[in-house]
Amino acid sequence: GLYVNDTADFDGLATFNAQATFNSVIQPSVGNMTAGIIWPTDPGGGSGDVAYIKYYVESGENTRLEISNQNDNDDDIYLNTAEVNVSNRLNVTGVTSLSSNLTVGAATSITGNLYVGGQSEFVGVVTFRGGTINLGDSNTDNLVLTADVNSDIIPNTTSTFNLGSSAQRW
Repeated sequence: GLYVNDTADFDGLATFNAQATFNSVIQPSVGNMTAGIIWPTDPGGGSGDVAYIKYYVESGENTRLEISNQNDNDDDIYLNTAEVNVSNRLNVTGVTSLSSNLTVGAATSITGNLYVGGQSEFVGVVTFRGGTINLGDSNTDNLVLTADVNSDIIPNTTSTFNLGSSAQRW
């Protein structure tokens, strides 16, 4: 293998067919075109498969670390670890699926639709603001209130709605 203990400068492409051990820092160039760590394209055949890690300036002092594996919808980046921590902001575009728990320790904003399948549990105060709240989608669904009702129940339009029916009375 190749062992580098101090400095080695490569002005072009360096290919290692065996192990390379570096006892210092590996420092790729900054840039979003040909700089960074770029893997050979199309390792499984086909065309258009690209994988890279790049660090570059977006504008001014704003920089981006971009980790990419792209071409097909089934190409992904797999983080094989017990926990992933995001210390500031996580922006997700596209479809995201989790096969385990997602724990959020701060305020979360969702500006699009939120679809939840299965059972949901809210602990603490839940506030729904504005719009219409629909519970259930058929008369076979149930609404179970274990708590006391601690406010008035006021209809939207007077003398229009019933509580119960002739077949199902309170």
